[in-house]
Amino acid sequence: MAGPSNWSGFGAGKEKLKIADGDITIVDGLDGPSMKLSLDLKLKLCKSWSNALIQKIMGRPHTFNFMLHKLRQKWSLIGQWSLVDFEDGYFIVRFQMQEDLDFVLTGGPWIIANQYLVVQKWRTNFVPGEDEIRRIPVWVRLSKLPMEWIDVDLLWNIGGMLRTTYKVDHVTEAQARGRFARIYVELDITKPLKGTLSVDDTGHQS
Repeated sequence: MAGPSNWSGFGAGKEKLKIADGDITIVDGLDGPSMKLSLDLKLKLCKSWSNALIQKIMGRPHTFNFMLHKLRQKWSLIGQWSLVDFEDGYFIVRFQMQEDLDFVLTGGPWIIANQYLVVQKWRTNFVPGEDEIRRIPVWVRLSKLPMEWIDVDLLWNIGGMLRTTYKVDHVTEAQARGRFARIYVELDITKPLKGTLSVDDTGHQS
């Protein structure tokens, strides 16, 4: 099985950053020098993180070696991946292959030592130790849908009413189960959860 020990991850395949004239501006302020980065430079810095996921265990934190061991047991990935621990119990996982990232992001929920592992896409301006968990991916069941509504594109848009749709259940895709449809979406846990979605003026329980 492929694993992080075989891939440097945070340096593998990374192009050398090219800083052009005008990308950095330094201004002397009253409290000390201040550096401003151009939008182009910020985009270059973000590019190398597009293959990364943010992870955190809900509850008691675990050591790096424990997490590394458990994740290697949980995941059967195709390419190499790299795990790095940060402050406040956060981990960043970088993947060599997009297929592996998609599998980890949408293949959950992942449970480690009876604790829920939150998995999120990497986002700009993320600061471990300062950011709190606000959004988690969950499976949502939509019941009592008309059969003609069990359409992948429509279900992706229904999930978008909640926030971000990550996946439509493969059984739903095949229309093999008419009782309900399942979609894997990202929910904001800081806001009250609602039990009903309305589509075409018809409420459907989730």
